[in-house]
Amino acid sequence: MKSINDSEPIFTQYSLRLSNELRDKLKSNAKKNDRSLNKEIIARLEQSLILDQCPECVKYLQTVEGHKNIFEEQYKLFEELNKIK
Repeated sequence: MKSINDSEPIFTQYSLRLSNELRDKLKSNAKKNDRSLNKEIIARLEQSLILDQCPECVKYLQTVEGHKNIFEEQYKLFEELNKIK
């Protein structure tokens, strides 16, 4: 979105209260993604709005997450079996 003179974007400043735990998690992810905490929060909000428009995408991602969890559990069991041998 551009300002009246089309030279600078218009942004609205918003104060946000986060728990220390949530802030630390977001900050850690921001560092991993090589962006500021502010940009991390904006990216996540934009992502959630996109997902709101695509319920099928949410269901698909939940299925993928479920499969990931199953594979992780199977891998742990496999590692335990290898320790026994």
